[in-house]
Amino acid sequence: METNRQHLFLFDFDGTLTTRDTLLEFIRYACGTWMFLCGFLLYSPLLVLMKLHLYPNWKAKQRVFSFYFKGMSLSRFDELCQGFAEEKRSLLRPDMLEKLQQALQAGQRVLVVSASIDNWVRPFFDHQVTVLGTQIETTEGRLTGRFLTNNCYGAEKVNRVQTELALEEGTFNREDYDITAYGDSRGDREMLAFADEGHLVSRPSSLVSRISKLCTLFSIRREERWMAWVALAFFIMLNVLTICRYYDVFTPLQSDYWNLFVKWFSISGFDPITYYVVSDWEARYNVYRHPLLAFMMYLPYLLNRGLMWLTGINCVQFVVALMLVVAALYAFIFMYRILREVIELERSDATWLSAMLFSFAFVMVSSMVPDHFILSMFILLFTLYVSGKLIKERRSLGVGKTVLLFVLTAGISLNNGLKTFLAGLFVNGRSFFRPQYLLGAVLLPGLLMWGFCRWEYTNFVLPHEQARHAAKRAQKAKKAQEEKEKMAKLQVKEGGAGVSGVSGVSGVQEVKKKVKKRDPRLGKPMGEGEFMRWTDISTPRWDSVVENLFGESLQLHSDHLLKDEFRSRPIIVQYRWSFNYIVEALLVLLFVVGLWCGRHSRFLWLVVSWFVLDMLLHVGLGFGLNEVYIMTAHWVFIMPLAMAYLFKNLKDRYTLRMVRRVAQLLVLYLYIYNVVLIFQFMT
Repeated sequence: METNRQHLFLFDFDGTLTTRDTLLEFIRYACGTWMFLCGFLLYSPLLVLMKLHLYPNWKAKQRVFSFYFKGMSLSRFDELCQGFAEEKRSLLRPDMLEKLQQALQAGQRVLVVSASIDNWVRPFFDHQVTVLGTQIETTEGRLTGRFLTNNCYGAEKVNRVQTELALEEGTFNREDYDITAYGDSRGDREMLAFADEGHLVSRPSSLVSRISKLCTLFSIRREERWMAWVALAFFIMLNVLTICRYYDVFTPLQSDYWNLFVKWFSISGFDPITYYVVSDWEARYNVYRHPLLAFMMYLPYLLNRGLMWLTGINCVQFVVALMLVVAALYAFIFMYRILREVIELERSDATWLSAMLFSFAFVMVSSMVPDHFILSMFILLFTLYVSGKLIKERRSLGVGKTVLLFVLTAGISLNNGLKTFLAGLFVNGRSFFRPQYLLGAVLLPGLLMWGFCRWEYTNFVLPHEQARHAAKRAQKAKKAQEEKEKMAKLQVKEGGAGVSGVSGVSGVQEVKKKVKKRDPRLGKPMGEGEFMRWTDISTPRWDSVVENLFGESLQLHSDHLLKDEFRSRPIIVQYRWSFNYIVEALLVLLFVVGLWCGRHSRFLWLVVSWFVLDMLLHVGLGFGLNEVYIMTAHWVFIMPLAMAYLFKNLKDRYTLRMVRRVAQLLVLYLYIYNVVLIFQFMT
C-alpha cells in the first residue's frame, strides 16, 4: 500500500526558490525605481504596522498592489510578468532549482505554492510545474487592485494544495500522497507540518535577509499585542501632557531656539537639548558623553524641517514624542521578552513585572521628556535580551554584534558602551580575552569612538563655541563702551563736580574680574579635568540613596514636585508620610531577596555588573549624585529582573501567592501615586 502512494513535492517560491522576495523586484521592474520609492514612502507607516503584526499582511499587500496596478489591462500586466521572468532568471537559486528539476526528471508531481501573484510566478517554470499563488481580480479585462483569492500564506497554502488535488482527482485523500515540502519562513510552517518530510531552508546571507531578520526581531508577537496596545496608549498619554504644556510656546517658528527651550522647559533636571537639535541641528550634546546622539537626531531634524515647511509651525514636540513613544514601547516589549524567554517566567508574572518597570517615577517621566534616557533604556534592554538569549543557548557574542551594540549604546551615552563590553565578558566567558575578540570588539572600537569624539569636538563643537565666545566678548565690549560714553556725558553735564568719585567706582567695576565659582549644589569635585569636574565627594551618600536613588527614582516627592535642582529644588527632599518609606523598603527588600534567589544565574550577574558600574559612577564617584534620579532608566530594570528570580524560585505556593499580591499592589499604588502627581504638575 505504501508503494502506491504518489510522491508530491511542494515548493515555496519567495526565498526558497529565489534569493529574495519578488513582489518588490516586480514592482521596481514594472513601474521604475522612482515610482517604486514614492509608493513605499507613501505606504511606509502601513508597512511598519504590518511588520509589527498590528495590521494584516494581506491587507497591506493588497493596498500596495492596488496603488501600483489598479486599472492596468490584464494583457499589459501579463506582458510585464513574462518580461520580468525572462529578465530576472538570476533571482532563482541554483541549488533549490536543481532539487525541483530532479523531482520532475523522476516523474514526480511538483507544485510551487506562493503568496506572490501567480501571474509573474508561472512564467518562471514550464507546464510541468503547477503554480498555486495569490490570484488577482479583473473586471472587463482590467485589474481592480483586489485579490480574487485569499493571500496564499500560512494555512491557506495547505487549503490551496488540497483544493487543487481534489479538483484533479475528484476527492482528496491525504493517505494517497507522500509529500515533501520546502519553505523558508513562518508563512510556510503549516505547509511543512502538512508534509511527511518538511525542509526549512535558509536564505543566502545578504544585507536584505539580515534586515528582514532584524525586522522579525522587532515585530510584535501575538502574545504581546494586547499589552503593546495598552502600553502604547499609556506612553502617548504621557507625551500628550508634555505637548500640551509647552505647545503654545514651542510651536511658533523662531530664530533662537536654544534660548527659547532653555528658558521655558523645566521638568526636574532633564535638558531640552533634543528639542533644539531636532529644530536647528547642531552637535550640542556633550560629545564626550553622547558622541553619536546628535547624528542619530539628524533624520528627525530633516523630518521636522519638512513638517515646518508644510505646516508653518515647529513640529519638534511631535517628532520627539514619536521617538520617545517608540523607544518606550520597545523597552517594554524587550523587558517582557527577557522575563519570558530568558528567565522563563510565567506570562502573568512577566506582565506584572514589565508593568512595574514603567510604574517607577523617573522611568515614567523619562518616557515623556526630550532627553536621551528612555532611548538608553531601550537599547540597554535590547542588549540584555540578545545577551540573555545567547547565554541560554550557549552561543557566543561575535565581534560584529559586539561592535554594533557598542556603537548604539556608547553612541547614546558613552558609559553605556562599557556595559556592552561587560555583556561580551559574561556571554563569552574566557573567549572574551582571546586576542582576536579583545582587539576587534573592545580595544579598536573603543579607540575609534574616542577618536571620533575628538574629531566631532574639533569640527562640529569648537567652531560654534568660538563663535559664541566671540559674540559674548563683542557684546561685553559694546556694553562697556556704552557705559563709558554714558559716564563721559554725565561728567560733561555735571561739570566735573563729584564725578571723580563716580568714575572711580565705575573704573573699579570695569577692571574688576568676575571669578567663576562652582555652584555649591554640584558638590566638591575630585579634580578639574574633563570628567573629574563632574565628580562629587561632599554630597551626603546615605541621604542621597534613601531620598533620591531609591526614593525619588521610584516615588515622586510631593514637595518640590519635579522641580529642577539647579533652579529651586533642594538636593535632599524628604517625604511627608512614613508610608512612602515603607513602600521604598518593600521594593528594596524584594529586590535584595531576588538577587539572592538568582545568585546562580550568569544572566543576573551580568545585570548586577551593570548596576555595580552605575553605582560606582553615581554613589562612589558622585557623578550626577545631586540629581541621581534622572539617571534611573539606566539601571532600575535590575529591580523587576531580580524579583523575577524570587518568583521563579519560591516553591511554597502560599508564600509565592503572598509575594505576588504584594508586588501587584505595589505596582498599582505606584501607577496611581506617580500618575496623579505628574498630572498635577503638568496641568
